[in-house]
Amino acid sequence: MAKQFAILGDVVAVRDKTPHIKLSSIYMASTARWVYFDHNGVHRVPGRSAVLAVTPDGFPVLRYHYHAAVDGTYYCFAFTKAHAYKWVSGTSTWAEIFTCSSDADAWSTISFNGKIIATNWVDKVQVWVDSTPGTAFANMGSANGIDIGSGDFLTKAKIVFMYQNFVHFFYTQEAGTTYPARHRWCSSGTETDFDETGSGNAGHRDYSAET
Repeated sequence: MAKQFAILGDVVAVRDKTPHIKLSSIYMASTARWVYFDHNGVHRVPGRSAVLAVTPDGFPVLRYHYHAAVDGTYYCFAFTKAHAYKWVSGTSTWAEIFTCSSDADAWSTISFNGKIIATNWVDKVQVWVDSTPGTAFANMGSANGIDIGSGDFLTKAKIVFMYQNFVHFFYTQEAGTTYPARHRWCSSGTETDFDETGSGNAGHRDYSAET
């Protein structure tokens, strides 16, 4: 027999004797929505849709990012093809904190050292700092991009991820050249240092079918 599990919004009272969690209005529209689970997984109750809070630009959300700050504050971000937004819990609204220079097909994001690093292969890599949460995203590094040494800059990347205390980029554009098989990483624990000619252990590797 399927066992019900409720996901409740503010418009729904607590359901006695039913396992449940309560969601912020960010995840809820104007009506109650539930799911249930059984041995085959989690399912939406028939007739209940799963509409998320609409972003101001009206475009589908390509990526959500949930960030936990060192001070215990939690933030939620939404990325569309045209903008990045930060959820403002006090007003239950999305605040625009970045505008893309042209439409993006996808976003890749990570949290690292109290920052969100975001890339979309359209704009320079962006960074948001949780110690100044009221500020918008800004170019990571400088207006030229990320300094990788020898006077060159990384200006775009398709993928960013964190592994073993390093920030990694894949599929990069550097000094005006696109490298579809390039993997570049920062010095250990230092997302501000991608200079592979410096004293740290930043570097890169180009992959081929044989590697």
